[in-house]
Amino acid sequence: MKQDEHGLSADLAEEFRQLAGHETVGSRPFPRVDAAIRRRRATRYGGVALAGAVAAVVVAVDLLAGGGANQADQQGVPSGPTPVFTSSQAPEVQVTDEPSTPEEAGYPEQTIGSLAGDETWLASLRQRLQEDDSWRFSDIPKIADEDVRVVAAGDIEDRARFAVVLYSWQKKGETYWGRDLWLGRAGASAEELDMTGSAGAPDVPDVVPYEPLTVFESPTDDPAEAVVMVVAPMGVDSAQVTTDRVFTDRTGPLEASVDRTEVPQIGAEDPRSSSVWAGPVTEAEYRFSEIELLSAEGERAGGTVLSRAPGYDLTEVAEEGTDPADLESLSGSLGEQRAGGDDVPVLAGGWPDGKDSDWHSAATVLRTGGDVYVAGFTLRMSRDQDYETTWHGSMQAVASSEDAVMMGVSATPENTDKVYVMLVLPKNTERIKIGSDVILYTARGRVVTLIRPNDDSLRNAGGELTVVAKDGNGKTLGEITPQPWDESSQTSQEIGTFEGDGTSVRP
Repeated sequence: MKQDEHGLSADLAEEFRQLAGHETVGSRPFPRVDAAIRRRRATRYGGVALAGAVAAVVVAVDLLAGGGANQADQQGVPSGPTPVFTSSQAPEVQVTDEPSTPEEAGYPEQTIGSLAGDETWLASLRQRLQEDDSWRFSDIPKIADEDVRVVAAGDIEDRARFAVVLYSWQKKGETYWGRDLWLGRAGASAEELDMTGSAGAPDVPDVVPYEPLTVFESPTDDPAEAVVMVVAPMGVDSAQVTTDRVFTDRTGPLEASVDRTEVPQIGAEDPRSSSVWAGPVTEAEYRFSEIELLSAEGERAGGTVLSRAPGYDLTEVAEEGTDPADLESLSGSLGEQRAGGDDVPVLAGGWPDGKDSDWHSAATVLRTGGDVYVAGFTLRMSRDQDYETTWHGSMQAVASSEDAVMMGVSATPENTDKVYVMLVLPKNTERIKIGSDVILYTARGRVVTLIRPNDDSLRNAGGELTVVAKDGNGKTLGEITPQPWDESSQTSQEIGTFEGDGTSVRP
């Protein structure tokens, strides 16, 4: 999935650079989705896996081009490098006519939620949108009172107060639309809310935002106080969050069973109000930050998922000399089967492939329960002066211990005649055999990338690329067939995106 800024207007490209904060965790796009959020606090819980404004919207750039974001974000994303947020194979809901009015987009005519009758509070929120310049992008003028519609507002139990706001403005005789999600502590005044998610089509007139947008966040930065908010006005009848994921007892491509639970629908008693869902989430659900949106016919809706959930501190298990920026690139590397709160990182490593190389590799291994381990891999290279391309790969394996686990992926990046084999080796490996190629391995760590010519000598009689790890006595410690890259996992980021400290990574 390749994408850069080419074809975007200068205004929209600049808008992307102004964004920051969440990780884009997962998305499947409706047309013209422009997903974006801004950081509204000086600090946040544990950071996020994606660093910098453009990192948070790389997926959004791809969505504008009609691609599928797969990767988290997720994963985004952070979100985000974001995975598809469901393992269902049902076809996605398709929207062919873009709405030009809120009614066509499926928004309720009146405010829904527990604050629907509090005209004083709603008026203060509309007033804030008119008078407070800090939340608006630079190209959005002041908003008139009559052009603000509070779609939903209310408290999520005793955790948070939220609002979904739709607004419009005029430019050169045409109408443009925006949509924001706001969040604060339960009982907060309008002035105490923070704008936490936004989606619209600021370069496209007469299109009311209709693509689903989901935000996972805690108003206090405490994961125990996290909530989920969903706005999905067209074609969505239910919203479910992932509560648990159990990886199967096997070796090969990632495979897991998933448990989900329903998110409460706001105004569910009114069939015309089926556009907003909001509710508390557990710390495990917050860690996953994964949503499945379904129509009445069981079709999957798409959208963008944004999250500020904490990640893993991979520096605690990283091999000596690993650059934290390489660890940051592992966000979203497990694809749609991303790790959850009960999974424990046991190993990580990252390195440049040669002195002053544009190629960087990284891997992390997590124990998911019992003898099942999962690994995420990344390979990234500088594409030009501004952007770099990143590939994500993953694998699961059954092993008797962390010292015995062996995993790997292989890739042949475009414009090269080399095979990159990224490996996690069993402890005490001294020789590696790939096809007919035997390598005397001087251990500098268990995470390694081997670069070989892409020819038949790497493969066995069946055409498979196999890797065997042996100790100094010739005893086989492990043998695998590395998993190939998923072509859809390719993403692009601005140079310098992975400059975080590696302490909140969400594979």
